Amino acid sequence: MKAIAKSIANWTFKHFTPCKFRESQAKKGAKGGKAGSLEDKVKAGLIGGTTSKGGGRPDKKALLPQVLEMKAKGYTQLSISKELSVSIRTIRNWLNEIGKNKQALSDNSPFKVF
Repeated sequence: MKAIAKSIANWTFKHFTPCKFRESQAKKGAKGGKAGSLEDKVKAGLIGGTTSKGGGRPDKKALLPQVLEMKAKGYTQLSISKELSVSIRTIRNWLNEIGKNKQALSDNSPFKVF
């Protein structure tokens, strides 16, 4: 393994100057602009119509009322996450965010005693 790395390093040192590197990158850039048309990328499945394995991000606006309702009924964060098919970390983040907002509102109360 060490010999292979040394061989690659020697070849790179001898044959690859900054000028040659710029030339090769320019060739690749010119080629990508011509061969990488939008239609070709769509055909290859690189753009549009694909969904991540996880199904994308959960819709917070749609799910947050359900989360709050379930939490008010006494559901645990784990049971909420399983019921709504959202990670427990997401549920925890949403609830913490709401808690921080409530705390900020109570801290700015005009009736606060100093």
